[in-house]
Amino acid sequence: MTFNDLCNKHGTDKGDEVREKHCYSFTYEKIFAPFKNKKINILEIGIADPLFPGASLKVLSEYFSKANIFGFDIVDCSHFNIERVKTLKGDAGCKEDILNILKIQSEFDIIIDDGSHLHDHHMNCFFNLFSSIKKGGLYIIEDLQAPTSEKTTNYFFNDTNKNKIKSCGVKKIELYNFGKLIALYNDIA
Repeated sequence: MTFNDLCNKHGTDKGDEVREKHCYSFTYEKIFAPFKNKKINILEIGIADPLFPGASLKVLSEYFSKANIFGFDIVDCSHFNIERVKTLKGDAGCKEDILNILKIQSEFDIIIDDGSHLHDHHMNCFFNLFSSIKKGGLYIIEDLQAPTSEKTTNYFFNDTNKNKIKSCGVKKIELYNFGKLIALYNDIA
């Protein structure tokens, strides 16, 4: 099955049939292809969507059949723990909670931030987790336009953040889906 088929099957809005129909799945099919059949580590921040809880964990575990998948959310999601899937509880706005992830798994090939969609949380997670991305890996932030602020990605690229992002070792930045999805690479492919 394609990534989009799995998204639609499990009811996540990353596909092209459910709720907001973000269509991130088509971008993911392309950028995840090199990782699909490898033994990798994936972290997804934000896994307890109240309408389709755990949907993206199901998608990831089916698509990446050899991956270890870690999910992180502010609510307890331990009922989603299955073979190759482990969940952690914490607040994306709390640096200590984010750093606790690295005590469980210190390196990731892919990190997807689909958490609160608050800019401060995006930045806290990114600045504390990007260094855990393995060479050739990627860090993705979904839904850059937080519902409580202006509908742009400018906060991510303001002068303060832009300089801090460079110092983290980001080599390449790609915007997708009309600026709603950003992928940050630690290596130029």
